[in-house]
Amino acid sequence: MVDRTLRVLLVVLNLFLAITAIIGGVWVIPALPQEWFAGTPFTSSLIPSLALTIIVGGGALTSAIGLVLRRWWAPLMSMVTGLAIAIFEVVETATMSLHFWLHTVGLESGPFITALPIDPSAGIPIPMLLQPFYFVYGLVIVGLGAWLWVRYPRAIRPGWMPSMLVLLAVGLAANVLLGPLGVGLLKWRVSISGLNQTYGADSASLLLVVPAALAAARWWSVGNRLAAPLALGVGLATLYYGIAETLGGDYLRYPGNNERFFLLFLMLITLSWTIAVRAWSSLDATPPVPARWLLRAFGTLSVLAGALLGLAWISQLVPIALSGVVGPEYLDSPSAFWTIRIVDLGFIVPIALWTGIGLWRQQAMAIRAAYGLAAFLTLQGASVLAMGVIMLWRADPTATAAFVYVLAPIVAALATLTFRLLRSYVEGSSQPGRADAASRRRSARSVAPAGG
Repeated sequence: MVDRTLRVLLVVLNLFLAITAIIGGVWVIPALPQEWFAGTPFTSSLIPSLALTIIVGGGALTSAIGLVLRRWWAPLMSMVTGLAIAIFEVVETATMSLHFWLHTVGLESGPFITALPIDPSAGIPIPMLLQPFYFVYGLVIVGLGAWLWVRYPRAIRPGWMPSMLVLLAVGLAANVLLGPLGVGLLKWRVSISGLNQTYGADSASLLLVVPAALAAARWWSVGNRLAAPLALGVGLATLYYGIAETLGGDYLRYPGNNERFFLLFLMLITLSWTIAVRAWSSLDATPPVPARWLLRAFGTLSVLAGALLGLAWISQLVPIALSGVVGPEYLDSPSAFWTIRIVDLGFIVPIALWTGIGLWRQQAMAIRAAYGLAAFLTLQGASVLAMGVIMLWRADPTATAAFVYVLAPIVAALATLTFRLLRSYVEGSSQPGRADAASRRRSARSVAPAGG
């Protein structure tokens, strides 16, 4: 019943998105005045129209047809389409109406100058309200598609995973080598500080994530148990990287051309989603239970990392909410500022806290999540550490040596615990007696009569 409801709901949502996207791409966007595109990366309405019509509209229509025919790829296609419309709205907002929204919520003051026929003092026009509506709409489709797909873990042919992991490694390496660390054809629209961070993230991607993806591909092809948790970490790390790099650029302020490589970024994001979900479904339903000290050590580190990250970002957001005063990091790149904090506070921090607490309670789902989360946190922590080192080396004014000194031992501890966790998973020493005994003790306490 749940599967049928999910499928019908996704068909309806995709059909509505297909109709509105095709209408918008064929008739609405081409009719917009040319001067509205002034100051954006687009010289005309051609690229936005094609993106909305073919990628979003065509993808949504294909997803709906696939869902009706019960094709295995339909939930995945829905996820891609939902992500595409969410990214489309973010790009549209960042390039055309960002300052309108900043004035509306009180984060910018002074005269409002735009080529668009809008006045912030007159309220929010209906076309502007469609931007957050379709952004949330896309995320809902992504969530429902992922939910339906996870319920069918055997949907994707296992033989495809090595190929997808190799393709991810090749795409990620191409992204790095085309950028500032390589030949310089890909020029990111970021500040000097953002460019220094890109150096660090690209270095970690090339030296850690790409080899990890290739290793996971090899181990998946030979049936090694290490492939699934490692592939999950690689998928999550690439997804974080792709979203942050794509949405974090300031497309109005800084020169560059990274929008010309959007299809490469979309491929990386799509592959990362695919790999992460498939790897999660391939993990043991009843995962091996590591030693208690290892569970509590990683649980403590996970809670500590989530709490520190959450407090760091909240300490920046509270003053903005109370006074509207923004700091230099926000002024340097508002898009990157909000993208990182939404992803971290909305996803990374809650997952890290839930997993850490669950490990202390020896919950099976938390243990299962820890195997993939460990690889992701290690790769992501190494990436952030590389950013800090590069920023210090290039004398970035926003860099602090204390940050590097604090983060370095945390990353080292993460790497050590990740190695022990993955070794425990490979050995498959599930130790069911310990977990079952703990569960029986909790159940016995809950039903024991008073005074018994």
